[in-house]
Amino acid sequence: MGDTQFGEERLRRALSECAGMPSEGVVEHLQMLASQWLGQRRHDDMAVVAISAPRTHHLSAVGGHTQGRYTA
Repeated sequence: MGDTQFGEERLRRALSECAGMPSEGVVEHLQMLASQWLGQRRHDDMAVVAISAPRTHHLSAVGGHTQGRYTA
């Protein structure tokens, strides 16, 4: 009756299947899994946002002036 959420653990498992996918693929995969999980049940709305960064650039917390990390 709408008391059960998709949940963090289910989201973690779903994201573990997305390794190496482009951000668009991750969004599509998560929307598909959530829609399958919902079935015909009613829901308010669904939003998925994926942010990607170049894998070979130095990432910095503030304007390139603080110690950050490199992506692999």
